[in-house]
Amino acid sequence: MIDHDLDALNAGEPDHGLDALESDVWAGVAAGERARGLFRAVLASQALILALALAGSVITGYQRAVLRPPSDLGVFSPHAPMAASTLLAGEQE
Repeated sequence: MIDHDLDALNAGEPDHGLDALESDVWAGVAAGERARGLFRAVLASQALILALALAGSVITGYQRAVLRPPSDLGVFSPHAPMAASTLLAGEQE
């Protein structure tokens, strides 16, 4: 069956020329390389932007925490006189 199909294909005329096959292959390879380079550039720029945003938020959060001392009504305040843990331990000011 396969030999018959191969003979039929060999007997017929090609439906398109193979003159530009090598140039088409190399054009496809070059396009793939350009796409990979673009992907790497976009990925690197996204990673840089993420790192800058993370560093900026850490610096901003640290500065805000240092400049603003906790109030007595703050959630994480060590001086909350009416907190349940303070009342249970018996440490009232």
